[in-house]
Amino acid sequence: MTQPAPASDTTPPAPSALQAALPVLAVVAGIGTFSAMDAAMKGASIALGVYTALLLRNALGTLFALPIWLATLRGPRPESTPFSRRPTLARLRLHAFRAGVTTCMAALFFYGLVRIPMAEVIAISFISPIIALFLAALLLGEVIRPQAILASLLGIAG
Repeated sequence: MTQPAPASDTTPPAPSALQAALPVLAVVAGIGTFSAMDAAMKGASIALGVYTALLLRNALGTLFALPIWLATLRGPRPESTPFSRRPTLARLRLHAFRAGVTTCMAALFFYGLVRIPMAEVIAISFISPIIALFLAALLLGEVIRPQAILASLLGIAG
């Protein structure tokens, strides 16, 4: 009679310390990038005006993203990639809505950024985790766990 394989053979290996740290490092890099962008946009908005700076920011973003998007249109499209399907009309409408909301958000944020000190803007932005929790429940129907509420409150505390 043969023995069954040990349970450890069927479980996936634990991620290495680097693999476990990569998402955290990505978030930290993203926050650092946002902070650098805020500082650059404050200077650009003062020099050029909020709307011109916002137009240039979006134009440059399009120039950086367009080659990547065009590269996904060529060649084989394996099913395992996020680029395996063309977006539906409903998804394109959702992206258009998101673009409109993002444009309004950026214009309002940069308008405020020009008129008050950057330290105050960053302090005010600490309430964004609470707003995000509320909107996730309201718009996405997500169940908000107590751990998420605690993390948001700690985010406000700084």
